[in-house]
Amino acid sequence: MNSILEITLENEMDVMLAHQKMMRAAEIIGLSITTKTTFVTALSELSRVLIEHTDKGLLSVAVASDNARHKLNALLTYPVADGLIDERLFYYAKKLVPVLNFTSTAESYAINFSIGLPRSAAFGSEVLRRVRSEVRDKIISPYEGIKSKNAELSRLTEMQEEQLRYSKRLNELKSEFLSVASHEIKTPLTVLHGYVQMAAKKETLEETRKIITKIEQQLKKLNHLSVKLLDSAKTDSGKLEYDKQPMMVNAVLERLFADLVLITSSHELEMSVCDDVQLFIDPVRIEQVISNMVSNAAKYSAPGSRINISSSLNDNAELIISVKDEGFGMNSESVSRVFEKFYRDKGIANSYSGLGMGMYIANEIVSEHGGRIWVESEAGKGSTFHFSIPRAEGAA
Repeated sequence: MNSILEITLENEMDVMLAHQKMMRAAEIIGLSITTKTTFVTALSELSRVLIEHTDKGLLSVAVASDNARHKLNALLTYPVADGLIDERLFYYAKKLVPVLNFTSTAESYAINFSIGLPRSAAFGSEVLRRVRSEVRDKIISPYEGIKSKNAELSRLTEMQEEQLRYSKRLNELKSEFLSVASHEIKTPLTVLHGYVQMAAKKETLEETRKIITKIEQQLKKLNHLSVKLLDSAKTDSGKLEYDKQPMMVNAVLERLFADLVLITSSHELEMSVCDDVQLFIDPVRIEQVISNMVSNAAKYSAPGSRINISSSLNDNAELIISVKDEGFGMNSESVSRVFEKFYRDKGIANSYSGLGMGMYIANEIVSEHGGRIWVESEAGKGSTFHFSIPRAEGAA
């Protein structure tokens, strides 16, 4: 279909505007007086009934082709929320056109009718261009100029309101993040203070060493939190640094797996890799992504359960790395939002520590490598995080 007219129907002035524009369009197309009068009158009658019922009507007119013949098609729609108009009110319009079709969707009701154009009516690309130029795109009355400016102002107002809502939500998230971050950092600091006091009271070197080991664990936790905070800030400013180089990936995975087995001793880690391939990556950043996935898998699954790391090749010359757990799983909202900055599932936020940045940073790292990241999960049935990295150009 070739659209030639679209007007919102809010009041009597819109009905008059639609009448004026359709009369001009009919002249350009070359309709006979009878055809022109019939179509425009039917259109006006339908529009008038519509504005008496709702101020949210929409009129669309287009030219359609059917077996080498053209027809003029009119479609009037209005929201379901405004209620169904009694078809008997369209009595006069029904007498003018052969068929009126009444349809509906979940959101709107629609009235549609068509009228065949005579073969003598000239309609081609040039005619369509003229109709659009003089009818659809050209303001023909002061009222239409005001209506157009009001529509633009409404659009700008809506954009500003959306921006304000976004800013408000972002500020709320930042406040929530600062509260969580303060709590997360305060906890190891408090523990460290306690251990230092205990160490000062120990009399033997062995007892002191045990305390120092515990202090070292808390310092690692603080360092981990600091790295996340710095990475988040660098990601926002586009300054996260990368040192990409071509390398065979299996060596990276095997080295990382050996470290993860020691770090995640509370779970049973497994790894299965596909044939070795060359990738153009920053190995430290890719290790960061996988470590984050494994850390989350361990956090949200029972001790002793399995965590599987695997790699596979797809038909798009991509390596897929997956981390599967036997944990709590996620609901549909968490699946759709897990890669958002600061997002944490409300059902677990109070029970499990975290800043809501790990997956956000992972997403940024994967994107910078030209890959994609996603998750498959179901509440109570565990989760599998995946990310892809394209193979290095020219790699076999």
